[in-house]
Amino acid sequence: MLIPADVKLFLYTPPTDMRKSIDTLCMLVANVLKMTPTDGHLFLFRNRGNKKARGQVKFKVIQVDQHTFFYLKR
Repeated sequence: MLIPADVKLFLYTPPTDMRKSIDTLCMLVANVLKMTPTDGHLFLFRNRGNKKARGQVKFKVIQVDQHTFFYLKR
């Protein structure tokens, strides 16, 4: 994935429930990070990790602009 120079990547550091929808993640960006989710920047969220799955950490990345959104789950 190529990221344009004017797009920044922000990490939401508290563990996040990976069942959250894109709308709820955008609310976290607006209410906790005090940023506008539709600015076109990338926001990275991670889970706590699972001891049963050998500490496997999952990620979600969202990017929202005025007309579209990008959503990546890993």
